[in-house]
Amino acid sequence: MNQPPEDGHAADRTSTDPKVARAERRATVLTVVCGLGAVVAFTGNFLSDEWLGIPMAGLVVFLATLYPAYRLRNRSALETRRREVRPITIESTQSIDRPPVLYLRSFEDDQRGARMKGSLTEEEHLAKVLSQIGPFLAIGRPGEGLPELGASRIYVGDADWQSTVQKLLETARLVIIRTGRTMGLGWEVEQAVRVLKPEQLVLLVDSPHELREVLERIRGVHPGVQTRVRMGWRSIGKIRGFVMFDSAWRASALRVRGTGLYFFCTEEGDVKRTTKKVARTLRPLFLALGMRWQPPPWNAPLIFMSALTVAIFLLAIVVDLLGY
Repeated sequence: MNQPPEDGHAADRTSTDPKVARAERRATVLTVVCGLGAVVAFTGNFLSDEWLGIPMAGLVVFLATLYPAYRLRNRSALETRRREVRPITIESTQSIDRPPVLYLRSFEDDQRGARMKGSLTEEEHLAKVLSQIGPFLAIGRPGEGLPELGASRIYVGDADWQSTVQKLLETARLVIIRTGRTMGLGWEVEQAVRVLKPEQLVLLVDSPHELREVLERIRGVHPGVQTRVRMGWRSIGKIRGFVMFDSAWRASALRVRGTGLYFFCTEEGDVKRTTKKVARTLRPLFLALGMRWQPPPWNAPLIFMSALTVAIFLLAIVVDLLGY
């Protein structure tokens, strides 16, 4: 995961950004207005009917500002986290105690992964899951002021990026390639399928059309690869699903799943509902690697209340059938 800045260049980026400061002020104002609206709406319990318009107006203000305040708070927190991260160097990856998970994508698709899903970005949810396999690394976009959150960024010059990718491919335990159409990504795909075992490659699918183009590139190296893989109708943000390969380069789809029993796990350490969906979708990948994703502890109160609700519902049906 991304780490706090240590060098002077990274520290300069943590200075207050006027745009971020404005967003924080707006979030504070909206939060205060939202709270006042809730208070005014609550006073309706103590007012006579002729004053009913006042609490109704407070309720309207509360409902109108609740979601914008929530979004602005999350966006402000996101920008704060972005200012606190620092890039890593290719030399520092040599001291990593576990083989990394390499994330390859077109730089044009960074905005897809930066979309907010709850309090975290799509790429952060992905990192929460994949970092249990190994450190989640990516090549940073040249010239970007602040890195996107999720994978730790390695910044290299134009003359070094291909050799850097090749070094990372040779040491990676797993490579995640986000489907895209750029020439640079096409080169990375061809290098990956020449260097990696099929079990080490996973495609993150944004678009079935982009998936078909990536599979055609892979087929140019491994003719046995089929170019049509059906994805499901569900999605996680922009993620339509994943594709993994067996030892004969036969592709299989990992369709997006719901949270399943992970729903009953606590949401601690920023492991949210979206993170649980990503983890359950990637469960076959973890099993293929001989691993199991470690979820947060079970939420005992939620389990108890759910069981109690089901028991009361079943009891009501039994009583009705018996005619009591």
